Formats: sequence, C-alpha cells, structure tokens
Amino acid sequence: MFRARIIAVPGGSGRQNAAPTAGGYCCEGTTPYPLQGGEWEKMGAVPGGPGRNVGVPPFLLRVILTGGAAYIRGCSGSNRKPVNDLARFERIFGLIISLVLVICVLVTGLFGVFFLLNFEEVHTLMRLVSLIKLEYVEQTPMKDLLKGAAAGMVDALGDPYSVYMDAGETGWIYDYVHGVTGGIGVTFSGQKDMEDRIVIRSILKDSPAEHEGLQVNDAIMEVDGKALSGYSAEESIAMVRGVPGTTVELTVLRPEEPERLRFTLIRDEIDIPTSSAGMLPEEDTLDRKIGYLMLARFASNTPGMVEEQLRDLADQGMEALILDLRDNPGGDVASVTKIARHFIPNGVLARPVSRGGEADDFVVEDSEMLKLPFVILINGGSASASEILAGAVQDYQTGVLVGTRSYGKASIQVIYNLPDGGGLKMTIAKYLTPDGRDIGGVGIEPDISLELDAGDAENGGDSQLRQAVRVLLERLEPETEVPRAS
Repeated sequence: MFRARIIAVPGGSGRQNAAPTAGGYCCEGTTPYPLQGGEWEKMGAVPGGPGRNVGVPPFLLRVILTGGAAYIRGCSGSNRKPVNDLARFERIFGLIISLVLVICVLVTGLFGVFFLLNFEEVHTLMRLVSLIKLEYVEQTPMKDLLKGAAAGMVDALGDPYSVYMDAGETGWIYDYVHGVTGGIGVTFSGQKDMEDRIVIRSILKDSPAEHEGLQVNDAIMEVDGKALSGYSAEESIAMVRGVPGTTVELTVLRPEEPERLRFTLIRDEIDIPTSSAGMLPEEDTLDRKIGYLMLARFASNTPGMVEEQLRDLADQGMEALILDLRDNPGGDVASVTKIARHFIPNGVLARPVSRGGEADDFVVEDSEMLKLPFVILINGGSASASEILAGAVQDYQTGVLVGTRSYGKASIQVIYNLPDGGGLKMTIAKYLTPDGRDIGGVGIEPDISLELDAGDAENGGDSQLRQAVRVLLERLEPETEVPRAS
C-alpha cells in the first residue's frame, strides 16, 4: 500500500493556477507520477483556470491526501487510476463533521439548559466553593469539597438506605456481601438504634471481640475517638472494619453499666459465617427430631451453606425445621431467591415496583420445597431480604411465622461503582409481597406474636424458640398434649 504525501501543481500551490496541461504529481515514497489534466478536472481544478479545490480549503485537502492511502489508489504503473474517490470522501467527511458539530451543540445546549433552569442553585454552589477556597482558615483540597458535595446530593434524597461511600466503605460492602471481611468478629443490627448507635448482635468464637471481652447488646458510641452520631449504619460499621493487623479503639456503652467502657482491639481476617445449623436437643422436643437453621444475613456464599446444612439435617432424620431470621438485616436478593426455593413453590417471590412502574418479578423457578413442617422466627431486626422470604412464606401459607413485627424495609438497593473507587448505594425500587402487600414502614405481623420473656437474656432462655417448638410438635403429634412455653 502506498501513502500519498504531496500534491504538486506546476506553477503554483493549487490555490491560484492549476496545472495547464501537464497536471500535477502524485508522489508515492520519493517517486513522482504525473497527473493528467483530465484527472485534475475530476478533482475539481480546471487546467489553465483558477484553482477550484474540490470544495474544501487547500490546507485541508493537503491534510486529507497526506493522511489517506485510500483516496489516491494505484497511482503507479499498471495500477494507475484517476483520483475519483475524493468527492465521495468529501461527502462522508462532511457528514462526520456535521455529526460532530450536532453532538457538540446538543451537549453544550443541554448543559446550558441545565444551567439556566438551575441558575440560582449552581451560582450558589460556585459561590460556596469560591468562598471556602479563598476565605476558609485552612487550605482544603478541592477533591474533598467535591466529595462532600456528592455526599450532600445523596443525603438530599432523604433516603436512609441511599448512601455515597468512599473506596474503603465500598470495599467493605462488597466483602460483606461475599461473607469475608477484616474486622473484630462481631455482627451488628442492620440499623442504628434510637440513640444513633450500632449495637452488637452476636460475637464470633475465637475472635478479637471475644478475646477482649465485648458482649452482645454493647452499643458502640465512638470509633478511634470519633463519635458515630450523624453517620449511617454502613459508615459506622465500616469504621469498625479494617485491614487485618491494624488497631481500632472502641468506646462502648453497656446495659446496666453507668460508665462508658473502652476497648482496644487488633483487627483480624474474619470469615463471617452467614448461617449455622444443628438438631435441637431431643429433651426439649419430646424426642422428635427438630432442626434449627439460623441465617445471620443473605450473602453470596449463603445458599451453598444452606444447601449443605439442609442435607446434613435430613441425613440426621429431621422431621421439622425452625428457620431463625431474627436480627437478619437482609443482603443479596439473588441469595434469598435461591434459598426461597426450599420454602415456597414455583412462583413469585416478590414484586418490585420501580419509579416507572412495575419491574420484573423475583421468581422461584426450581422449587424443592421441604416436605415437612417449618416455622420462621422474625423480630424487629428482620429486614429487607429477610422480609422478602418471610412475606412470601406467609402469603403462600407454607409455614408459620413466630415472634414480633419485622422492621418494614421494603426497598431494593444497587451499588454503582464510581470512577474514584467509591460507590453509590441507591434505592432503585420498592417491592410488594406476592399477594401485593406493601410492608414498607409497617413490617410483617407474625402469625403468632410473642415477645421475648424479660428473664431470657439473663438465663439464656428463648421463649420465642420454645413457642416455635410447640407449634411444630402440635403439627407432628396433633393428638399429644404439648407443654406450653413458659
């Protein structure tokens, strides 16, 4: 392939006097080839007359010819042809330029319309940035101001579940969803309490938290001296998590303790078990084999664990099951969909409703329902994906719900990655139960409502669990008098 480099016009540059008869020269490498007068006419220049340069400026013509091997083809030897593709190229080039100009006008116009429609707000924002950069007592990096503005935009939604996160918080969320994280070995309630604190719900065995003496129901007030007031639950928990081997200092308020307690812990790599299972002691179940399955949350690794645990319980001769979703804050929708196939038939699991109307339903298509009675335990800490499963079981009437009213978080969030490594967790839809119930802000009322006994926390008892056992025994032994829970 040759590359055209020079168009030479005898007697001038091609702007004033075109080639009289000899034409010009098409150069391939360093060897010139003459262009005849007729060929110049096809290019738009009339020999002997004023140069008419194919409708484009001479400098642009030179650029085109210098850069394109496709428009002066075979100018040598037997392949020599008239230069007759230039007009076609000119039309294509003109269309491209026109398209680029239209896009530029549209983009500029959109920004202009946005600016005009929001002039006061945009002007105020620019004024704020200017005042902070010029007058604030300390130098503040522009990137910090812009991140603050981004967080402010999300806060303006007034949605506690939509959060702007930095890179560290985003990384923690992904680790949390996958069931592995760096931390101290505790699980927290999915939401902050009335005093704007995060409360410990469970402590993992052989973890830094257990070694240092943290306890269930301890409320975290400060992390490394920073008060958690004003931070979301996700942001607060992210402060506690961190790189294994690093130190974190917690200020804790413990029930019945008048003074705040301080703990210094070294973070470790924590493989958080999202589920646990076992057979209840037969002395508590009238010698019937009742299995117990607790789900701490719905992570991406939870369905595999549940499959294995259900198989193990079945191998032990399980006759009934208690599924404990208390204090389960939710998690991955794909995970709960896979697990739900053991508790409901094929059909709708939940009905999302987006801003534009109804979205695609969450559907169970490969149901392998348990062929035995089961009870689901819920409470005020059961939220989101937990409520999806509990609500579907209640609508299909495949099991019995025992406990207290659930949290009432009937919304779905998606995490969007941002260019700086951060993320946006944003509500994209709300959902209804299969029967069309809206539980947002209301929660799910269990079939059997029962508060924990006041003495349960002290003596290690669980009146709700005892009630669940009673319900199952009545199903297994309808003719047998079952002792009442106390």
